[in-house]
Amino acid sequence: MSLLSQLKDASRLEVTKSFKLLNTNFSSSKWLSTTNIYNSNYVTETDPKINVSDYKEYLASSSILHLSDAWTYLSRAINASLNGDQFSARHLAYYAELRATMSLLASQGIGIHDKQHYMIHKNGCINQLKIHPKQSGTHTATWIILKSWSQTSSAKDLLENVISYEGKPIKEWVDNISLAPWNALAENIFKDWGMDLRILSRDHKIRNGASYNPNQLLTNTNVSACENIQFFSELWNLFNPSETSNFSLIDRELIRRSLLKVKDGMNHDDFKKKIEDFLNVYFSGTYKKDHILDYFTNDHTSSFFTMAEKSYNNAKDAIKDPENHLQIIARASLLLRLATGSSKKLISDAGRNFDDIHFWWNKIATNAGIWDDSTLYTSSTLNDLWLDIDDYVLQELDGKKCDNTVSLHSIKNDNELSKSLHLLSECERIMLWGLST
Repeated sequence: MSLLSQLKDASRLEVTKSFKLLNTNFSSSKWLSTTNIYNSNYVTETDPKINVSDYKEYLASSSILHLSDAWTYLSRAINASLNGDQFSARHLAYYAELRATMSLLASQGIGIHDKQHYMIHKNGCINQLKIHPKQSGTHTATWIILKSWSQTSSAKDLLENVISYEGKPIKEWVDNISLAPWNALAENIFKDWGMDLRILSRDHKIRNGASYNPNQLLTNTNVSACENIQFFSELWNLFNPSETSNFSLIDRELIRRSLLKVKDGMNHDDFKKKIEDFLNVYFSGTYKKDHILDYFTNDHTSSFFTMAEKSYNNAKDAIKDPENHLQIIARASLLLRLATGSSKKLISDAGRNFDDIHFWWNKIATNAGIWDDSTLYTSSTLNDLWLDIDDYVLQELDGKKCDNTVSLHSIKNDNELSKSLHLLSECERIMLWGLST
């Protein structure tokens, strides 16, 4: 049986049921009960097909926990990049990609482990995935499983439920504006967004080349301090939460890019008219409609998405590119957008609230130095974490003249800029407001 045929029967519903059962542990500030065998054993040491209930609860919790680890890897990658270490940044960004994908797949009932990979079947049983031994290693298996899963109806359903703008899911935008139906577009959506899954697999080889060879022999050039700052400022602006959605701006761009991919067959005026008709039906207020119309119909240059789309025929060429770590960071960020949306939906579908796991996310923020342990935050106030970024980082950076002649040393010796650089690498903030209600 092909891998795609196997994955078609993976059950997100079973994961949701198991996550709901975790609530009995939350009151004790735990993810798993003390009797769960996976509290003290690796999955490869104990057969999930025998320990069905324990494995289901383990997999449900791992969706959130892998996600947290992935955002932390991204934070460390950005920190390394801002400190002039593109090689460590590449290594860490790749692991952000990997763990984001493991989180996403776990929420769909698919567990990635060490040469043994499992899924929760829609009948409630645990099946070991049949993968060729040469492809069963964690890294290789992750990317081939993601590629196959992306072709399932579950992938399409998730995208429909996670990506939205102004309260309208991506499916409504596409079905009302494009000539091609959403179902036709969804199959290629990852590539259209700049996440060609073949590139993600290639990132593994790039990571190997960067991690196991003397770094200074790979390339002797680096991205300037100001180029770094400009790129990461754009990343943070894309993840700016709004009143209508925690990921409003990045979702708007993803939908715009999706619409442009299916624009073929329409001239610019026809395309604009279709958008106008849609906006007139579903939106009120001339300013908002004009703003959306202008954004969707005009060209926008995005260094973030340019980086995400860039690929090479072989890993050696990628390693020599001083911007390669930024490309991997961009792809990791896109995967994290989807994985965060999937985890948030898992919490909601299970009838749970983000405050139910306050014991966990308060510790994440405290350990990252985002706040002191005594700070009182609820899920409804986590969007306030953006204010630090906007007030003390982006506005501060915007007010400073930054060009390629400005050195990292001079930036570090500017107290305000130095503080800004530190905050740019606190991506755990994005995860917190991304999962909040």
